[in-house]
Amino acid sequence: MSELDSPSTTLPTTFKKPRKYPYDYKKKTGRPTKYKSSYPKKLLKFITKGGPMITRPMIVSVGNNGGSEIIDHPIGQLPARFEGFCRVIGISKETFDRWQDEHPKFGDAYRKSKTIQLEQLLQGMTSSTYQVAATIFDLKNNHGFRDRHEVETHGELIVSYPPDWRSIDTAVGIRMGSSGPALPAPPNPGSSLAVVS
Repeated sequence: MSELDSPSTTLPTTFKKPRKYPYDYKKKTGRPTKYKSSYPKKLLKFITKGGPMITRPMIVSVGNNGGSEIIDHPIGQLPARFEGFCRVIGISKETFDRWQDEHPKFGDAYRKSKTIQLEQLLQGMTSSTYQVAATIFDLKNNHGFRDRHEVETHGELIVSYPPDWRSIDTAVGIRMGSSGPALPAPPNPGSSLAVVS
């Protein structure tokens, strides 16, 4: 019998010193968020307030002795931008975009703010406060507007008639050629008609 088999012999054991700070996989690491529950209301207030005032120099006569003065005449206000809100609260635009997904109330406030911003932009364009070209550029880049493209096609159009084409026409109650342009009758039922443009 060896020493290891005897019941009185104990094996030497070594214990590892426990880690001072065990890692918890559920705990988030990194910098704490700057998000506050008051930010959705602040965002709506910031966008509703609007951006900087647009002024134009104007000559105004002063007094009876024919003097004049140049003043800055306000003609309108630019809409506030989301980048300006980010600057005010001290975050990046990427953080702002991420908060829309992470915080539902902030996402709702963003969508409402986007609608307010669009309304301000359209009012400024229709009142001739903003340049039309700049407004169109803004609408395309920030609000999802697009130019309408008309597409012309050239080629062959093949119209297939069902075998009982004339019976369908009669069952619906429309007489061929009575209202509007009528399609020419196919030579044989079940045939096709090719129109080349």
